[in-house]
Amino acid sequence: MKKLPHSESEIVNSVKELEDENAKLKRMYANLALDNEILREVIEKNLGAESRGGRTCSCRHDISLGKNGVICVF
Repeated sequence: MKKLPHSESEIVNSVKELEDENAKLKRMYANLALDNEILREVIEKNLGAESRGGRTCSCRHDISLGKNGVICVF
């Protein structure tokens, strides 16, 4: 557990570290969101190419494409 900063310079350094970490996390989120969107487009394209009935995942389960991604239904 980190100590609380006592001096003004320690506070400034702590804020800078938090800003840097926040920027890093925002970049990570943006990259993951982009990856997710690309994968969703590929999945939608692949599902659209199959016939309406009998869509299965690689596990051979019935699948549906929901708002939050592909869901395997056993």
